[in-house]
Amino acid sequence: MEKQRENRGIVWLCILFCFCFCFCFLLVPLTAGAQATAKTAKVYFLPASGTFEVERTFQVRVAVDTGGQAINVVEDIISFSNDTLEVIGFSKAGTILTIWVISPSFDFDNSTGWIRFSGGVPTPGFTGVGRLFIINFRAKAAGSAWVNFNNAKVLANDGFGTNIISSMGRADYTIKKPALPSPVPVRPPAVPLIEVESLTHPDPDVWYTKRDVIFTWKWQRGIEDYSYILDQEAETIPDDTGEGLDTSISYTDVDDGIWYFHLKVKTNKGWNEEVHYRVQIDASPPHDLKIVFDETLPTRNPSPSFHLEVKDDTSGIVHYEIKVDRRDIIKIEEAQYKIPTLRPGGHQVLVKAYDKAGNFAEETLSFQILPMMPPKITYWTKQVIFDEPLLIKGTTIPEAKIDIIITRQGEEKFLILTTDSDVQGNWTLKHEKLLRRGKYKFYAIVETKAGAVSAPTGEKTFQVLANAVRIFGLVLADSVLKLLIVFFLAVIAILAVIVLVLRRKFSKCQRKFVIK
Repeated sequence: MEKQRENRGIVWLCILFCFCFCFCFLLVPLTAGAQATAKTAKVYFLPASGTFEVERTFQVRVAVDTGGQAINVVEDIISFSNDTLEVIGFSKAGTILTIWVISPSFDFDNSTGWIRFSGGVPTPGFTGVGRLFIINFRAKAAGSAWVNFNNAKVLANDGFGTNIISSMGRADYTIKKPALPSPVPVRPPAVPLIEVESLTHPDPDVWYTKRDVIFTWKWQRGIEDYSYILDQEAETIPDDTGEGLDTSISYTDVDDGIWYFHLKVKTNKGWNEEVHYRVQIDASPPHDLKIVFDETLPTRNPSPSFHLEVKDDTSGIVHYEIKVDRRDIIKIEEAQYKIPTLRPGGHQVLVKAYDKAGNFAEETLSFQILPMMPPKITYWTKQVIFDEPLLIKGTTIPEAKIDIIITRQGEEKFLILTTDSDVQGNWTLKHEKLLRRGKYKFYAIVETKAGAVSAPTGEKTFQVLANAVRIFGLVLADSVLKLLIVFFLAVIAILAVIVLVLRRKFSKCQRKFVIK
């Protein structure tokens, strides 16, 4: 009987232990907290005030102060008074943003008065005061002008995309009519004894395309005769043979080049008072214009450069006009040009080479920008436990930058992570910061040192589990793990009871055998 009580006590002790263990285990949750992020960021304009004249252009810098926190996204739709201002362009010089989801843009007719932008900075983000971009405005009418943020977002680089904006600045300007210039007194020039003019080529320092030249001068008292000649020598003195008292002479079909008209006057003191007048003629356009790209076409470089080869026999080339596709005409003086970033596909460049007389040669060249292949994603962690890193691997072109854009399901905020490929083109991204529980999707793009950007990869998905463990390569959720533990404890308890029952029966059988 005493042995039976002992066995029964052992059974109840095992059952009590299992009950206490399960009760405590199921009541203790696995939690991970996130620290609150203070709202301290500011966006503002520089200058915030000022006075400008109508038809004048001025710049407004858009800036951010992160308030000591790291950020990775800034975006907004800026409004401005389009009755007094109009946008003529933007500059990203000195910007802190390296990835543009939406480059600064506006309606070309400025009808809405809106400026849209959205840009990001890869991890670890940006901390401090920095420039986002520059707006180039033209003052188009007198009155009050303003520029204003509407619903700016400055997202912290905290893994949650927290909007930490605390204040949005405003700029107010005064646009006034231009002041009239002060009159400058003009002194009459000294009048020489004789002065030559040209009705067809009035400025000796300018090149003209006209081949017919007319010279005129005024007769003055005391002049008895004139002698003149047209040649290409600067200091020629006409002979002493008089040409009469006509006060004009015309020459037709004069060849290209620099010519000089020389006039000598005869008075009662003899031949004296020579004057010289220069004429510059260039009626022939430049020739043999060639557009020579500095790399083999077609190319994957989205911003290729080219140089120009051209000949001009007389006045010389003064400038070039370049038009790429339907973009604005660009005027340059050097024979070298780098095309701003183009999308993949067919394009056309039109070049005009002007000489000093205004003659021009024209040449057109079609070329193609090949698209870059997106990077390949060969591996990623499909189930991430809250305290484990996210690991993504892939391949692409050697020594390039890879941006991975991650979005949590049901949210518009995104996280931008970046890494670099090695000389073989392999790349690995390891993100060790905690991510909130939920489902995520991501894609990757690659950017070369030359600025070429690939198309995005297809979207991939992964899941972050806040309460889970990894056992022999399998990810077990918290609820599944609890059920398994309860099951195994129950099995152990049942086995213990069975062992005790069998042991008691064995003891009874043994005693009966001994009695017999």
